[in-house]
Amino acid sequence: MVRWSLLRWLAALTVFSALLLYFTRFLRDRRAAAGFPFVFTYISSLLAGVVLPVLLVATLYLLVSGRRIACETSQQRILLFGTVAFFFGLVAEGTFILVSRLFW
Repeated sequence: MVRWSLLRWLAALTVFSALLLYFTRFLRDRRAAAGFPFVFTYISSLLAGVVLPVLLVATLYLLVSGRRIACETSQQRILLFGTVAFFFGLVAEGTFILVSRLFW
């Protein structure tokens, strides 16, 4: 049974982690701020690099199992939000892997 609130939270966390992963490009920039902003960006990028694949797998599992039983409009909206979040996270992870192999 799919818990729709869990899917909603996982989708939101996936988008948040993907956005944090996008901020890693500021780490190599010479104009990046020093101090707390650098530490926050560095730690959040490390966490997002580890957490995002786990969130993607969990979101995909809930999307596949929820696709079979979604009949109400509110459930279909949550599935749409989860699908958009999944692909956004997938693009962020792919971009991170591609850029890290090319430029690091």
